[in-house]
Amino acid sequence: MNRALIALALGILSGFGTAAVAFPTDSWRVDYPPGSDMTVLTANGTAVGPLDRLRVPGKFTIFTFYTNSCTRCRQVEVVLREIMERRRDIAVRRLNVVDLKSPIAREQGLKSKPLPYVVVIAPDGKRTDFVNAGPWKVAAALRRQ
Repeated sequence: MNRALIALALGILSGFGTAAVAFPTDSWRVDYPPGSDMTVLTANGTAVGPLDRLRVPGKFTIFTFYTNSCTRCRQVEVVLREIMERRRDIAVRRLNVVDLKSPIAREQGLKSKPLPYVVVIAPDGKRTDFVNAGPWKVAAALRRQ
C-alpha cells in the first residue's frame, strides 16, 4: 500500500481529516500549519533533560520520539499536524532518537520502549506515555481532553 493511502486511511480512522499526505523519500519533514507551536528539540540524538522542564504552560505538550526510518512515527506526525490545524492548545516537541545508543535514548530510557514513543503532558501536569504509539491512540487521548 502506498504511503499516501496509509496516511489517508489513518486520517479517516482517527477522525481528523481526510487529506492524503505523501512522504518524500528524501525527507522526514511534515509541514505543520503556519503559527503552530512545533519545535525540534534534538535532531541528532543529544540529551535534553527532564521533559517536565520543557513543557509549555497552558498547553498540552506532546513529545514525539522518532527515528528517520520509523514509518509509524511519521504517521503520528501526520495526525498531530491534522489536530493542530484545529486546536491551538497543543505544542509539539520533536526528538530524533537517531539510534538506541544515543544520549537522548539513554537519558529517556528508550532501550526497552519501541518507537514511536510519545509523551503527552496536560496543562495540569498529568503525564501520559504511549509506547509503540499508534496515531489513533494519540488522537483519541487528545479528543478526550
